Amino acid sequence: FTLKLLTSRGGRYLVNVYFNGSHIPNSPFKVRVCNPEAIWAEGPGLMDSIVGDQGDFQVFTRDAGHGTLSVRVNGPKDKFRVDMWKGADRTVNCRYNPEVPGKYTINIKWRMSTSREVHISIMVKKKTRKHRTFWKNSFNSIL
Repeated sequence: FTLKLLTSRGGRYLVNVYFNGSHIPNSPFKVRVCNPEAIWAEGPGLMDSIVGDQGDFQVFTRDAGHGTLSVRVNGPKDKFRVDMWKGADRTVNCRYNPEVPGKYTINIKWRMSTSREVHISIMVKKKTRKHRTFWKNSFNSIL
């Protein structure tokens, strides 16, 4: 026979299988359900920015079940170090520092029995005199 299990969240489940009102041998079964579609990310580091701005974002994995997260950032100088640390409720905080202007690609991959990979392209622009004047004026208005 075939059993199809549909859940709204990934995780560990016990599946009880009965035949004529009694458990079949080895029932209940331990089942690990994965849902790669439940992975999502947000934050300013996933949008166009300016050289020198830290690229901060979060990846949310709570409802995905068991898996391994990898985050890579590629840019004009090839690969960049991505700092990652655990947040609350199965959230992973990520940070990278773009040092030169150009096109950057952020690759987020969730590995398990089935994988999901997302590629996000952003542009990092050179800091111009206009940006420096804006920050100087903003700072002076606070004083």
